[in-house]
Order: sequence, then C-alpha cells, then structure tokens
Amino acid sequence: MGIALSQNGKYMAIADDSGIPKVFDMHTRKPTQRRFRKKHSNLCMCVAFCCHFSTDLWTGGMDACQYQWDFTRALPMAKWAGQSMAATAASGGAIPMFNPPFVYSLAVHPNGRQVVAGLGTGAIRVLQWQSLPTPAPAPPVSSASKQPKGKSAKHKKPASTKPEEGWVEQLWLQDGHSYTVSALDYANDTGSYLVSGGLDGKLAIWEPNTPTASGEAPSEGSEAAVAAPFRLQKTAPTVFDKVECLVVVGPDPSENTGCQTTAAKADVTDQLGALSLGSARDSIIAVGGTAPGTNFSGRIALYQLQC
Repeated sequence: MGIALSQNGKYMAIADDSGIPKVFDMHTRKPTQRRFRKKHSNLCMCVAFCCHFSTDLWTGGMDACQYQWDFTRALPMAKWAGQSMAATAASGGAIPMFNPPFVYSLAVHPNGRQVVAGLGTGAIRVLQWQSLPTPAPAPPVSSASKQPKGKSAKHKKPASTKPEEGWVEQLWLQDGHSYTVSALDYANDTGSYLVSGGLDGKLAIWEPNTPTASGEAPSEGSEAAVAAPFRLQKTAPTVFDKVECLVVVGPDPSENTGCQTTAAKADVTDQLGALSLGSARDSIIAVGGTAPGTNFSGRIALYQLQC
C-alpha cells in the first residue's frame, strides 16, 4: 500500500512519486529529521513496516526494485530486483517489456519474519528470515608461525557456533493472477492464509504449503526448503474490474461474536453475495476497486472467508 503505520502507531510512511519514501512522526505530525537517499529510479509504489524488526521499512517501486531500510537512519540495508531466477535465465537477464516485475504491493507476516511483494507479472515474491547456508570450513593451518602470538592470542575470540540469519528469497507464487498483483494481506493474527488481489479483478487465497508459510523456516536441504511456501487454494472474481486495495479483518478473538458474525454474513450475502474462499474463520475481506459503468465505483465490497 502507499501508506503504512508502524505497529506501535508512532510512525507513518508514505510512498512518494519522487521515488523517495517519507516517514512522519505521528506525535509531531512532521517528517522525521533524516532524509532518505534516492534509491528507486522511478515511482515508489508501496511501503510496509516490519513488526519483528522495529527499525525496518520496506519499499517497492516502478523500477522493479524492493528495498529494506533502517528508517531510523534512513539507510538502505538490502535490495531485491528483477525477475525470479528461472525467468532471468530464460530472458538472459533482461527485464521484459510487457508486464515487467514492478513492485505494486507489499505485506509483512504478523510475526515479522516473512515479506511478500505483489509484482506486475502477476507473481508474488516471498522473502523469509531464516538461517543462512553454513559456509565451508576453512582449511586447518599447519604452520606454527601462522598461529597468533602474544596479545593477539590472548584476546582472540572463539568463532561463534550460532548460525547467521538473513532474508532468503523463496520460490515465487505463480498462477494466481493474470495481471498485476495490486494488493496483499495476511488473514488473521497468525498469518496462516495469504490473500491477494489483482488488476484482473480477482481475489486469490493462498494456503500454507510448507512450515515457511506459518513463519517457521524449513530445515536446510529438506523438501520444504525448495518448495513455494504457499499453494493456491482458489481464485474468484469480484464486483470490480480492477482490485486496487484490500485488507483482511476479523472479530476480536476475546469476544463472543457468533451472532454478529451471522448478521454480517446475511448483510454481505444480500448485498454482494457471500464468497467462500478458505478456512480463516470469521474473517472479512474489504476490497476497493474500480468498476466503470456500474454502481460499485467508489464503494467497498465485503467478502467473508468461510470455513
């Protein structure tokens, strides 16, 4: 989305046409003092905060690039660009002229360890925070002259045995949309389901395919490590020609909302038709879009995720 709030409500980020994201302090209602460097060479389309890493801000743009920032210092930390490895190999590294992989939407898993990006190709890029591959051990040093002596030997720290962690790109999610993925959100607080909307006017529901989908990284070398983290459950058309935005909302789990849910279901059925898409119990998908020539333009459509 073009606007995002941090989990603690202290900051608001805005994607700007200049390609430079802007972060505002919600207390002072003024921009933060540090100015971001211009990294996107085209429009910045979407922004998202990460709840697991409180200083992280993600941006995506019309230059087909996705950046991870430390917004407290306004410094870029990592960059992902272009196509999937398979598509890059097939095209010789060139970005396609039609439906290029511009980054139109972003969403962060509720546990903060997974980030998804909706692309202009109709695919979804998935990044997972997990242990990095263990590097090959260095060959032993046989010469005594190579061993540290004196003070350097006394203060030399032993090598850490804790595996390093980082963002690892997973297999892309394909075949959910025939055109740009313009909106993304996780269903419920556990993020067990992923919902996507596209400029093809459709919604797609993605269900867990591996432990990665629930935010738990698979073990290195396992079958789950080379599988896409989600699989397509089903797609369905909406009342819109193009889905521009969506959010998945649900009742307060601490309250008994059975009667309210039933009433809400009846209202949705009467107005737009109930949509059975998955098993994220009692969740509602609020969808905004464009539908020229109909009375749905300027409205928000509600669809229920039914068991």
